[in-house]
Amino acid sequence: MLAVKGKKKRFNVFLDTAQFDFLNSIKKERRTSASEIIRELIDDLQKQQYKSALKSAALSLLDEYKTNKELTVFTSLDGDKFQ
Repeated sequence: MLAVKGKKKRFNVFLDTAQFDFLNSIKKERRTSASEIIRELIDDLQKQQYKSALKSAALSLLDEYKTNKELTVFTSLDGDKFQ
């Protein structure tokens, strides 16, 4: 599950010159802080890892879903309109 945004914590990070220059150019282009860009990158990475974990879980259960008729018993109702 993705973290709920709340109180922020401070930390230091060391970048090489190319990374530092790139971060500075992006923050000027976007007119935002380096901290905001780093938070966005971390949020994107969290979403990416969450999606990857879901995909991995789905793939691990795919054979079971294909072969276990109890899991697909209601498939014949797909497309029916319920009222």
